[in-house]
Amino acid sequence: MNFDLDEEQEAFAELAREFLDQECSPEEVREAEKTESGFSQQMYQKLADLGFLGLIVDEEFGGVAKGYTEVVLFYEEAGRHLLPGPYISTLIATEIIRQHGTPDQKEQNLPLIARGEAITVPAWLERSNDCGFEENRLTSTAVVKGPAYHLQGCKRFVEFGASATHLAWLAGTEETGCVAKQSTLFLFPVPKEAPEVSEYVTQGGGRVCDIKLELECPDSCVLGAVNEGWSVLSLGLELGRIATAAYAVGAAQKALDIAVNYAGERHQFGRPIGSFQAIQHQLATCRCLIEQARWLNYHAAGVKDGGSRATPLASMAKLASCRALRQTATVSSLTHGGYGFMEDYDIQLYFRRAKDLETRCGSLVMDREIVLDSELEEVDR
Repeated sequence: MNFDLDEEQEAFAELAREFLDQECSPEEVREAEKTESGFSQQMYQKLADLGFLGLIVDEEFGGVAKGYTEVVLFYEEAGRHLLPGPYISTLIATEIIRQHGTPDQKEQNLPLIARGEAITVPAWLERSNDCGFEENRLTSTAVVKGPAYHLQGCKRFVEFGASATHLAWLAGTEETGCVAKQSTLFLFPVPKEAPEVSEYVTQGGGRVCDIKLELECPDSCVLGAVNEGWSVLSLGLELGRIATAAYAVGAAQKALDIAVNYAGERHQFGRPIGSFQAIQHQLATCRCLIEQARWLNYHAAGVKDGGSRATPLASMAKLASCRALRQTATVSSLTHGGYGFMEDYDIQLYFRRAKDLETRCGSLVMDREIVLDSELEEVDR
């Protein structure tokens, strides 16, 4: 299998790298962490203007209709620069609308996303432990009232939910006992009567929040089929895991670059510390982990570009990439000694971001369950 990029893909990756080199320096990342929203609205709009928010949106809706490999290329550059913001969450929602939305839902939502005028995020988790999520009973309910639904409930850990203009809300119906795997997904704008939002700053400087709301929602807001919301959402989470993995690979590569540069500059006992075997072997191991994760991620994207689902591959890619980032960020921090944990040094930004990425699109435990379930299915055949 050939993973070499063609000229157009190489030019695309170069465009993303050059733009982020200019616009998303470590100083900008630090400043974004201090803002109320946790990201730059101006950056969000600039990326929309360049077409990066509409990567998978069809041209008829204002997008650029790129493939999943281009998604990987962009998010790897985003990770290299630690681009903060609701980009992966909006990508998840975009994929769901693109694949399962009605013609009206596509026409109303996809152009807004592509133009950077909407921040659409999924709201699905309800407790800290997502083990066996499909079998959980949701507390968020959708009760039929004539031609509408009465939605009520609370969602947890909604990424950049306080900045969202639209929500993709997972709710259970009475007829299915509110079991998650038979839930329904609703897409609607955040009501003017603001829902109850409790926001938290994550270890990596991101934003997550708990959202509690109660509203009447017309049946035209149902995204996909009734009682099939989990399968609809799972398609978006699959792409979200691939994007998360790409982001982690980019961040790990930059963390390794920082460590290698420092090991060449820092002298001890009259020689660069990078000449010591103990440090060389650690850095070499990190390089191997990064390359393994990168090609696994390309493989997952390639499978999706071929028109097939890549659910277990997406989880494998996320597991491998998050492991590569955590180990590389740790090794890089230790290579710096005490400086590695000082805010003046950039490596601490990557070290802190590593844990955040592990919880994107579900925990690593959930990813391991997905991989194991796919293996058990193979055994049963």
